[in-house]
Amino acid sequence: MNAIQLKERVDFYNNRSRSKRYTFGEYNIAFREAQMQLFDKFRDDPKGVRDNLYTLKVDSTPTITVLSSTSSLTINHINYPADYHYFQMINVYVDGVLAEISDVTDNEVNRMLNSSFRTPVNKYIYKREDATGWKIYRGAGGTVTAELTYLKAPSDFYLGNESDLIDYGVSALTFGSNYTAVEESVHAGVTYNPGDTFTATSTVLTSGQVILTSVLVGTNLPDVVQEDLCKMVSNLMSGSSSDYNKAAFVEKEVNKTS
Repeated sequence: MNAIQLKERVDFYNNRSRSKRYTFGEYNIAFREAQMQLFDKFRDDPKGVRDNLYTLKVDSTPTITVLSSTSSLTINHINYPADYHYFQMINVYVDGVLAEISDVTDNEVNRMLNSSFRTPVNKYIYKREDATGWKIYRGAGGTVTAELTYLKAPSDFYLGNESDLIDYGVSALTFGSNYTAVEESVHAGVTYNPGDTFTATSTVLTSGQVILTSVLVGTNLPDVVQEDLCKMVSNLMSGSSSDYNKAAFVEKEVNKTS
């Protein structure tokens, strides 16, 4: 579902005839919060990631740089990818051989490097996370490569603002631009339901209200969780005391599909 279609589903659970009229800003905040709640729910569960966050999962071959090198020790660095959000797994190879990795803390690094029993070699290496990625402590020489699996962040969901809405009129549209119907709309004799997209073939919007498709940012969560996402958004938006019964109903609906 695109952003407007998702909003329509939330409105269904909100019971728009009885609930207050929410601003687009409130929808944006609620969708982003609900996305993060789903992300946090499944991120540490391999099956949960596979079934519910698979569109966020990325397998990559990261760039590796050399921070320092001596006759016995090499310190490499693996930077976070630009869209990195949450760690899943990493494999490091030296000359094509998979190394055994142990995590170390800041306090352990010096003790580890000064211990003849714990000095890293290319078969047994250490990994320490810092502000921009991971430092890899290993032996000297060899060619190092890595495989990194991580999760991207949920999208920065955006319905636009009320000022982005375009009402019907003879000069409402721009020829060749793409629009998404916000309510039932008619253009060039064709009726579009909320969430339908079209390319303007004239400047006339006969009826209804639309928004430029380029303004919208939908969810990057998979289709399988989008219905639950909408229920969670409704629950968040119905959190006021006046909507207590509505919130309880939506919570029950979420639990049915959890």
